[in-house]
Amino acid sequence: MRLPSVFHSIRFRLSALSSVVVFSLGSAAVITIFFAIRHGLRNERVMGLVLRPGETVIRGGVRFIIPQLEMRQFQTVETVLREGILEDITGHILWGLFWMFLLSLVMGWFLAGRSLRPINRIREVAENIKAQDLTRRINLSGPDDELTRLAGTFDAMLDRLSGSFRLQQQFLASTSHDLRNPLAVIRSNLDVSLADSDATVDDWRETGEVASRAARRMSEMIDRLLEAARLEVGFAKIAEVDLADLLVSTAQATEPIAEERDMSVVVDTCPTPVSGDGLALVRILENLLDNAIAASPPGSLLELSCGEGDGWAYMTVADRGPGLDPALLSGESSSGGGLGLAIARHLTELHGGALVALSRREGGTVMVVWIPSPEVPAGGAPPDVNPLD
Repeated sequence: MRLPSVFHSIRFRLSALSSVVVFSLGSAAVITIFFAIRHGLRNERVMGLVLRPGETVIRGGVRFIIPQLEMRQFQTVETVLREGILEDITGHILWGLFWMFLLSLVMGWFLAGRSLRPINRIREVAENIKAQDLTRRINLSGPDDELTRLAGTFDAMLDRLSGSFRLQQQFLASTSHDLRNPLAVIRSNLDVSLADSDATVDDWRETGEVASRAARRMSEMIDRLLEAARLEVGFAKIAEVDLADLLVSTAQATEPIAEERDMSVVVDTCPTPVSGDGLALVRILENLLDNAIAASPPGSLLELSCGEGDGWAYMTVADRGPGLDPALLSGESSSGGGLGLAIARHLTELHGGALVALSRREGGTVMVVWIPSPEVPAGGAPPDVNPLD
């Protein structure tokens, strides 16, 4: 026979446990008192004080004179009286224990329900959460106890999930725009050639070259996406990384590309340790350098730097280009640069940081990657300053 579900609930088990504890303690106290009374009633000196021959006892207006009794008769009376008293006490004790058990069970049921009320609220919120709507929160108020801290931890987890979901949506929107552009180029060129009945072999060759370049560009985008996905999967490999060493090594690897455009890379660093994924930080810097090289005129200067301020570490990439289109950083552009910046922004936010674009007075753009230190509270905003000023 299967018991009702209420008997399997934590509330019932807590109430039963509290009832058993209260009943056991109460029983121990009552039994101790019972044996103390029993021991006292067996003390003949006490009985002698109670029944003294020749004394007059008045009960309910009736006068009794205790006769002179022999010792055997006295002991018989004493035994009958003691057993009667003990029998009455035993009956009262048993009934008292019975009602005490029922009362403790009822009180335990209500107290357990009150204690578990926050858990029911957590369960209700968890049941109503959907993948597309992570806005529900418990917001449990009350004393700073274990359940309040549990609810706070659950809300913090929902905040992180909501942020990750938002980043994922922005990232997918950016990549879909970037991948759609080369596909549109391929399709439009093929449509033009197919619609031209007089198209020559040279026309088709030119169309094929355009389609090939667009396909290579799309292949590079897909490679970037795959690498970003691999970095995100292995993102748990957090270790201490010195941004100064990272900037120097990345700048050395980028110099051949910059020299092809007669550009110079200058590095200004100081020891800047952070906790992060080294490969992801390198990819962030490489993407920013690729965009800076593509945006800057030949013969210009690229400046890299790192440092700390207000509990945040930063690394900067400054160029002499025409400036950054805000749509690129927001992920609304349909260019390859937009994809590189989208990946850089995504990896930066996985570190709890922020990617900020600033304009330079002398022209160009400064890309600032802010990485928080462990002392910075979750969700804190980076300093609203230009580290190069």
